[in-house]
Amino acid sequence: MKRLSLAIVLLLAACGDPPPESGYVYAKQAEPGYYTTTMVCSAYDKNGLCTVNVPIQTWNPPTWALCLEADNPGEDGKKARGCRDVSQETYGRYEVGQHYPDPA
Repeated sequence: MKRLSLAIVLLLAACGDPPPESGYVYAKQAEPGYYTTTMVCSAYDKNGLCTVNVPIQTWNPPTWALCLEADNPGEDGKKARGCRDVSQETYGRYEVGQHYPDPA
């Protein structure tokens, strides 16, 4: 259920504005890697019904994201919010409340 909820959130996020380039981290998301299995028919009988199913496993790698709130409000007066995919190293370097990226 957790993966389904995350998938729905990510799908809805894909329809909106892109996440801010920089801002304060308000949440962190990490999803472990996992396998999915899809059954594929590889043989049919004379009536077109499947007689042999073959499992195909696909590896879905782990993902890491930092959810950011923009530094400044946009034209609508609201600060943009969104989650940005990052590397595992970057994910580990930031905590909630820190600014991303580090000010130079």
